[in-house]
Amino acid sequence: MLFTDSVPADALGVVAAAVAMAMSALGYVLAKSWSAGAGVLASASRQLLGGGLLLPPFAVAASRWRASSSAARGPRPPRARVARMAVDGAPRHDSPPAGS
Repeated sequence: MLFTDSVPADALGVVAAAVAMAMSALGYVLAKSWSAGAGVLASASRQLLGGGLLLPPFAVAASRWRASSSAARGPRPPRARVARMAVDGAPRHDSPPAGS
């Protein structure tokens, strides 16, 4: 199933998998070194704080990239109206039906 000639490996996918594996290994090493002698709550707090500090720059970069790529594509086609269900199960619409 792997490494057959039917489908070539995607270079971007291979790089993404390698980066994900390296990040996972780094996280394991850091979690082990930071939790030495610390309680469970302190260790979890450090990990959540670290993740919270590292995530916003990537989120901002991704949103700017998405905005620039969508601006280059042009305007979006109009979305179809989707009926959503309210908490009580009755259908509701974001806008009134056509013709009313």
